[in-house]
Amino acid sequence: MDNYANTPGPDKKSAKIIISNKLKKNKSNWNYVSEDDIENTVNKIINNIYPNKDENYCLGSDLGWIVSVEKNLYKHAEEKLNELNKKNEKEKK
Repeated sequence: MDNYANTPGPDKKSAKIIISNKLKKNKSNWNYVSEDDIENTVNKIINNIYPNKDENYCLGSDLGWIVSVEKNLYKHAEEKLNELNKKNEKEKK
């Protein structure tokens, strides 16, 4: 694991793709959320957390990504998408 602390994690652009793909794969009961909604939500979250950083900005080490960054981004996006699904469901009814 020591080597992972010295290896850069994904950049901002790659992180967006990784989190979006995981959410798309795991979207179980989001009947009112599109794949575009997922991508847009993830992009907004990452851009808000890392403002003024370009797409090549590294989001820490591999170890940091594995231990916390990826999980936190996923959880935050999942919460926002659950809210969006509920909102869109109400609007459709």
